[in-house]
Amino acid sequence: MHISLLGKLRSTEAALKYGRLYFREVSGNKEDFGQSSGIGGILAFSRVLYDSEILVIANTNTTTPFSGFIVMDIDINRSKPALKVSYSNVGTVGSDNVQIIQGARFFNGNAVSTQNETAIYFVKLAPMEIQIISAV
Repeated sequence: MHISLLGKLRSTEAALKYGRLYFREVSGNKEDFGQSSGIGGILAFSRVLYDSEILVIANTNTTTPFSGFIVMDIDINRSKPALKVSYSNVGTVGSDNVQIIQGARFFNGNAVSTQNETAIYFVKLAPMEIQIISAV
């Protein structure tokens, strides 16, 4: 069943077939962003093709849910704020808007940088849940 659903989604979303892949930073507090690390982390990446971005998020933790924010491409998502859960292996449905925040901090090892504007999307993932997020 899941393979069939993913195949249909891939056939309707060109970005899933041909898009460039970008790993995305995550945050639990809407201010501090970085790559998730360690066992039981969050895997987040986008496939971007022209003016389309598909977000794929996986909670690899077997017992703990995740609620937080994922960075998205600001140029694409400034004008297309509404996104929906197109696929979830546990049946999650819903939609939300992309948010533009000011002053997000990005951590890369010991280096910290700040961005004036950052596009983010709020997600809730059950343990071991995978979601694919696309435009409404």
